[in-house]
Amino acid sequence: MAFDDPHARAQVMDNMPPPISDIRDVIGAAEDAGRAFKRAPWWRGHGQADWPLLPKVRRPPKGQPNREQNLVLHFQAQAGTRHAKCPDRSDYVAWLFLMQHYGLATRLLDWTESILTALFFAVTEQQYDEKPGALWALNGAGLNGAQGLVPMLPVPEDGDVLPLFAAAFEDLAPTGKVVAVATHEVDLRMLIQRSAFTVHDSDTPLETLLGDYSAFLRKYDIAPKAKPRLRIQLEHLAIDTAMLFPDLDHLAADLNHRVP
Repeated sequence: MAFDDPHARAQVMDNMPPPISDIRDVIGAAEDAGRAFKRAPWWRGHGQADWPLLPKVRRPPKGQPNREQNLVLHFQAQAGTRHAKCPDRSDYVAWLFLMQHYGLATRLLDWTESILTALFFAVTEQQYDEKPGALWALNGAGLNGAQGLVPMLPVPEDGDVLPLFAAAFEDLAPTGKVVAVATHEVDLRMLIQRSAFTVHDSDTPLETLLGDYSAFLRKYDIAPKAKPRLRIQLEHLAIDTAMLFPDLDHLAADLNHRVP
């Protein structure tokens, strides 16, 4: 069933659940995805439902064809004076996770094992309150299996996966794959946010990569009018910036917001 087939597209739309309007709907989405995948999925929240599942370095405008290599090589060259424990220069996996953590545009796309964390990122930016948001659920092992890999979450150093990391630093032919990988935690924030990642060796958005994505990917829209209420409900559940970003800057911002 390919998405360029209007009948296939209509069938997918007919099977979509109604938009999320309350925290109870979020729990229902978690249960629905768990039943569909027969395992706990990863989650990603989008402030706008039409945003593609693409990492930052793959999004337009992408700049020069060699922009990705320029970014990572400049980061490597200048990070040593700013970070006490940089990886070995040849440890491409550790470098890419470090770069992603500090906000560089990389080929990694962030996911989380927590649907509430994903919801926070989907509704926290008020400038998108007039637009539908989305929660994406991913069966990482199913994604890998659909591309002919072993249906599991490999470590990044696996022989089938390491070239996807190395290609950010070296001139390697693209594989066209998007692979879900086990996480290297480089910061407490990744532990708190239950971080997970896909590595994208392709410019094609994940939701269109293989046509029918129902075996490994599900989308749950968020009603625009529900976003303010969902933010309040998340605050009641202590899902806020101070919890998800355990540093003094975010603690101060949270206190400025909450303390009268």
